[in-house]
Amino acid sequence: MGTLINGSYPTRYTVGVAHREVTTNGFGDEIETVGDPEPMSVFGWYVGGGYEGRPDGHVYQVEWDATMYAPTAADIRMGDRVFLPGAGEFVLVGEPSSWDNNPWFQPGLVEVRLKRIGDRE
Repeated sequence: MGTLINGSYPTRYTVGVAHREVTTNGFGDEIETVGDPEPMSVFGWYVGGGYEGRPDGHVYQVEWDATMYAPTAADIRMGDRVFLPGAGEFVLVGEPSSWDNNPWFQPGLVEVRLKRIGDRE
């Protein structure tokens, strides 16, 4: 059944998350690497995103391709890779957005915007 968040929101689905790491190579340059994917339980996700459109209907830029809802305590950061079952590999395009910062509704979830890895990265 998964873990319940705040007694209401079950994390029934598992995705793979590979954390982004910045290291220094032998020349003193910072390089970005991605670790091995680790399983993470999440509330859910959907594929479909946001884009900046032009008046003629064409797209200027795809801003995100999918949205995922993960526990607030999840160790997930901008630049991490996410593997959604049946949907492919994505990268976080910004820090997760917390919905817990208000006095009335604390779901214990963060909204994570993802951009598909590939020709539109």
